[in-house]
Amino acid sequence: MVNLTTENMHVRYLIDGFSKGTIAIPEFQREYVWKPAKVVKLIDSIYRSYPTGTLLVWKPKLEERVTRKGKKKATGQVYWLIDGQQRTRSLYESLKEGNISIYFDPISESFCIRKKSVENSSKHLSLIDLLEGTNYLSIKKSLRESFPESESRIELAIDKCRAILDYEIPMVVMHEHSLEDAINAFERINTSGTRLKSADISTAKLSFSHTGFVNKRVTPLIGWLRNKGFDRIYSSQLFMACSAIAKASPKKIFNSYIN
Repeated sequence: MVNLTTENMHVRYLIDGFSKGTIAIPEFQREYVWKPAKVVKLIDSIYRSYPTGTLLVWKPKLEERVTRKGKKKATGQVYWLIDGQQRTRSLYESLKEGNISIYFDPISESFCIRKKSVENSSKHLSLIDLLEGTNYLSIKKSLRESFPESESRIELAIDKCRAILDYEIPMVVMHEHSLEDAINAFERINTSGTRLKSADISTAKLSFSHTGFVNKRVTPLIGWLRNKGFDRIYSSQLFMACSAIAKASPKKIFNSYIN
């Protein structure tokens, strides 16, 4: 039965599911584009229990064939991210993999990106070590001894920081809709809010019409280009260029993309 439900998902289960491949990104999604500074704001919002937006996921029939971004595979039921990819990837990269190094200052209750001055600071703690480490109690004790005047603040701030993994993100689930429905939902969300360029929407539609094309052809080409030094090339730009060449109207197409 086609319907919508609303659920809550803890951050720990979201990033764990993404790690295992049971929460996946379909190939029609654009690339990960968030800058580290934006990830810091997301983490800070979660720390302060601010709302961070709702995820939209698609839970299709098991026989529905969908091509995913990346190489992670999973058997059984998969939740496909229609809206919320950037937030999910940001949480995964910063809280699970540590590819985005974020540090926490429990005295000022602030987060920042890894820097030399931060690494050498006794009051800045690696966020991923603080969340996953088994010796956080000794870290807390050492910090309290170094800054006795802020003992109670440090105690509360570290416990509050570790609660980031228990933060609940609201999630709307599309049950048993078709792949075309998922594409349409993706398009309408991003068109109504003008959050994506038209070329990104075109990428999604192309992925629906030619399942596997983006993963098998476009993504490897982008990887090859970036190895050659073109590290700011995205699939939307490639499709825009191809469209300009095919229609012999580059000025019109590029102007519409920029505007």
